[in-house]
Amino acid sequence: VLNACAQKGELEGAERWLTRMCRERVDANEVSYCSVINACAKQGDIERAESWLEQLLASGLQVHAIAFNSAINACASKGDLERASRLFSQLRARGVEPNTVSYNSMVKACVPSGALDEAKHWFASMQGDTLAPDEVSFNSLISVCASRGDVEGAEQWLRQMEMSNLSPSNITYNTVRTACARMGLHDRAAYWVEKMMSLGMDMDDEDKRSEE
Repeated sequence: VLNACAQKGELEGAERWLTRMCRERVDANEVSYCSVINACAKQGDIERAESWLEQLLASGLQVHAIAFNSAINACASKGDLERASRLFSQLRARGVEPNTVSYNSMVKACVPSGALDEAKHWFASMQGDTLAPDEVSFNSLISVCASRGDVEGAEQWLRQMEMSNLSPSNITYNTVRTACARMGLHDRAAYWVEKMMSLGMDMDDEDKRSEE
């Protein structure tokens, strides 16, 4: 029931079930807490996400990266890079090993503010921890470039993605194409449209309307 509430974004319901489980000493595990934290993230409620993470840490349960990732992602969804960084430091301080999702969430947190230097830092730190960036890693970094109008940077990271034997998706190409269009680089935008068409991809419906 708790997971069902969390997946529907029914935060109050999920919180009630977890509180009841803890009160009645029913087996509330790390996944239970993560479900509630993720529900907080869906509603953009960072404070409640952190509160539930703190309760998990105080519960005596063994905590893994997944719990911190859920809270960091809540911060990332609101573009709160400072708070996300603090949680990442807390993860490290507790001896928890970050994974690719941890770093991806940190790069994602850089998107709204276009914090390119910070995004590159987290991307490089991921590699420094011998973790291989995946499609989400590159898409987030490309989005950071796009958010600041850095078309050249977005295109360079797309090429780097291809050189890493990763396949850009419809989302990847649309992000670069839209960045070109917004900067008035219509020839470049047309190039990426042709590229997508050659791969059997299509523009997002919203993008289509914007170009009509």
